[in-house]
Amino acid sequence: MGRRDGVTRPALPTGPLLELNNELHELHGLADYPSMRDLAKSMGPGVVSHTTVHETFVKPVLPRWGVLELIVRELVDRIPELEDPEPEVKRFRHLWRAAQRSLPRPVNTQDESAIDSAVILPPQTGSSPLPKPAPSTGDTVYFAMPSGVRMTDEFGVQNFDDLYANFYAPAIHRLGLQPERGDHAPAGSGSVLDTEWNAIQRAAVVVVDLTTQSTSVAMAYGWAMALHKRMIVLATDGSTLPSGSEGMVRPIYYSFTIRGLADAQRDLQNEVSALLQVPAADMRVQPASADHELSSRWAHVEFNDSKRILVRDVAEPLRVAALTDADLPEGDFSGTWARDFPVGKKLFGTFRFESASGTLRFIYQPDAWAADLAVGKLLPGRISRYVPERGFILVDLGPAIGVPALVHITNFNGLEPKEGMHVNVRIVMIDSKRSILRAAISTTA
Repeated sequence: MGRRDGVTRPALPTGPLLELNNELHELHGLADYPSMRDLAKSMGPGVVSHTTVHETFVKPVLPRWGVLELIVRELVDRIPELEDPEPEVKRFRHLWRAAQRSLPRPVNTQDESAIDSAVILPPQTGSSPLPKPAPSTGDTVYFAMPSGVRMTDEFGVQNFDDLYANFYAPAIHRLGLQPERGDHAPAGSGSVLDTEWNAIQRAAVVVVDLTTQSTSVAMAYGWAMALHKRMIVLATDGSTLPSGSEGMVRPIYYSFTIRGLADAQRDLQNEVSALLQVPAADMRVQPASADHELSSRWAHVEFNDSKRILVRDVAEPLRVAALTDADLPEGDFSGTWARDFPVGKKLFGTFRFESASGTLRFIYQPDAWAADLAVGKLLPGRISRYVPERGFILVDLGPAIGVPALVHITNFNGLEPKEGMHVNVRIVMIDSKRSILRAAISTTA
């Protein structure tokens, strides 16, 4: 007999883990079987991926408690008869602990309470000797990484402060070097961005942990690449490196397990020591380096304050740059950043790295996206949304245009729209300031 939820239950032997999984599936049924994507979306952007939610239901292993708790709370919210989620959370907590106790325990593991968050152990002594770094290479290793407690896709809630203090920093101290963390860099006379920039310039090696999305970490990654720094990338198992970086960085993939973190600590020491054998002169920016300007592209506002905003490249999310009033067209700024450039607003412009100042800037060009467009021009696209009650469709014109075409019912030209249908549209109006493109259906593609 087919299942309504379409989620296959894992093959598990009789015991507490099977009971935990059965209860989770039963709760899923009481909530009327929401999809894995729907559950992940309701938890908020970037909290837990739908793949991790799906694996919690179908993998024959003990799930992370942090992820399981979020799923239970979300399911309870969808069951009218269960007004308070706490009793269910406590019940599943009891089931989870029983399943945890029933599994084989690794050697030298911590007590139960420590397994709920990151498995962080004190640094080990008596490890095999490592090659010493080359002399006169600088004495700091700069860490750009998440701070505090963060949610990770594969391992639930983790404490990155403990990870740094108990694993990363001791690995560097054993090499006779000084670890320096991004959010702990010594303050100078300049801004926070200036302080971080100076710290990256001083460092013998830059280590970037890309486990979770972070604007400051992404910016440090871009700066280190631009400066040709010796760099190591850390990421959890299953992570994908930024496009275009393969072969340019030394990745270390790790997992939040006792064995995984011990291996990561050893690998980090070995990689730092190996990188320091490379002569520093080979890694410097050459004096002849010219300012580098990328083609114009779309970005969205990530952060704003009284003096500047930070924008993130839509096509390359790890590229983050500052936008100040000096980068605006004359007359395009009222003086209030929050009003003119709210977080999430989409902007068009150019990312520019200026070698003299070491600054990555975003030059706002609000009209440039429509430079190659004209009324009457024919463009191919795909219907991405149809709203029959309001009489319009949106046609996705691809990343090169970046702005969908709005087609009113009077310009359907007899077409019966369906989402996903490929069509050709003819431009009838361009509002470059407001990034609006109106069009009429010409033919189906």
